[in-house]
Amino acid sequence: SAADSMFGSAGKMTSSRPIRIAADPLVASFILPSAIMSMTAGLNPIQIKALNFIINSYDKPDVEDADIRIFLKPRNEGIVWDGLATLIGVVQASVIASSINRKVVPSSLEAAFSGLGDMPSDGKLAVWQPYEPLMSLDVVSMISLRCDAIEPIIRLVRGSADYIGVVPQFAVKDTPEIAILPVPMPHLQMDVQFHPSEEFASKGLCKLIRQAVSDSLA
Repeated sequence: SAADSMFGSAGKMTSSRPIRIAADPLVASFILPSAIMSMTAGLNPIQIKALNFIINSYDKPDVEDADIRIFLKPRNEGIVWDGLATLIGVVQASVIASSINRKVVPSSLEAAFSGLGDMPSDGKLAVWQPYEPLMSLDVVSMISLRCDAIEPIIRLVRGSADYIGVVPQFAVKDTPEIAILPVPMPHLQMDVQFHPSEEFASKGLCKLIRQAVSDSLA
């Protein structure tokens, strides 16, 4: 059924040009690759070769020439009822530390504190920059590193006995030498919004991409 939706009964793609996806950097780096892999898992090599994607990262969700725009929106901005149809998932935040960081990660790998405000005074906090406006002032004052890229924070925390990181959950899935601390961070949740163009929204392939991205977020 996936092949029929993408290629039609005649075995041809719904469009001969590449599918243009404009995505938030987090989505482009950590979510879309697994979504595309799962979507193409049941296709034969000829069908896979016929699929072409152009994925561009962007900072603002106002790209006009994309077939699909996928962007993040802070959950604390409140529910916009018109946006419920475009909401396909939620990205949670994770507090991370290296397994060598004995200030917060004892041998049992359980957190020694219940929130970022209880972090040891000599600890250092590295935060994915979009989270900073959502944090309380006492936590913001503890930040030693702000970065709009996620990978540098992960590398820093992984090799440090002092740094604690706050990054999206998907970025540290199955990451060696990183412990995810059981610190609840519901105020840092991000909604994932899926906006296809009016022309592309009617295509069966659009529904498959939407489902694949949604499944990758589950």
